[in-house]
Amino acid sequence: MTIARSNHRTEITLQPPPFVSEQQFIGYGLYGRIELLLDDRSRCFKFCEPNNQDAVATIEREKNIFAILGPHPSIIQPHWVSERGLCFEYYPKGSLRAYYKTMLPSLPDIRTRPRWCRQIVEGIAFIHSKDIVHNDISARNVLISQSLDIKICDFGSATKVGDEVLDMPEERYVKYRHGRIYARVQDDLFTVGSLFYEILEGSQPY
Repeated sequence: MTIARSNHRTEITLQPPPFVSEQQFIGYGLYGRIELLLDDRSRCFKFCEPNNQDAVATIEREKNIFAILGPHPSIIQPHWVSERGLCFEYYPKGSLRAYYKTMLPSLPDIRTRPRWCRQIVEGIAFIHSKDIVHNDISARNVLISQSLDIKICDFGSATKVGDEVLDMPEERYVKYRHGRIYARVQDDLFTVGSLFYEILEGSQPY
């Protein structure tokens, strides 16, 4: 799930928490959506349908991963969590992929793109140092801050190293594997290489 503006609403019917604004829809994923807070438009809330066991499990997994990780400058940080979901800072520039679309046919300058690659490496190295694999790295799960810095987001598919992976990265970012799949650092590194391509070239690999 990416914290970015979207003109399309999810087909999932959710009863939103009373503290979010249904008129300030930002984005959605497989199980839920993200909306701005009613009393603070600089923050948004990621939530799911409480009666959907898979959705709740995904939200709970993300809460646990953030508790393990702790803060890092290249990783989005929750301001607070509740039974329904997680509150984050809102990044109006959206995802890296969405940001590039606003610039086409131009690209960010040649100094900015390698800096973003370095920030990605620093963030991923930190994640791996905690024995965590993200499992879904791509340009749609990297946000751009107001200062044009990288913020890795969406840890709903993240697991401990060696745990079974329940969701796969998007097709152009995944190294083909069959059967039951268990989280490996090597697979994150493959997706980081694909992300570097999109950052440097402005298009998806393959």
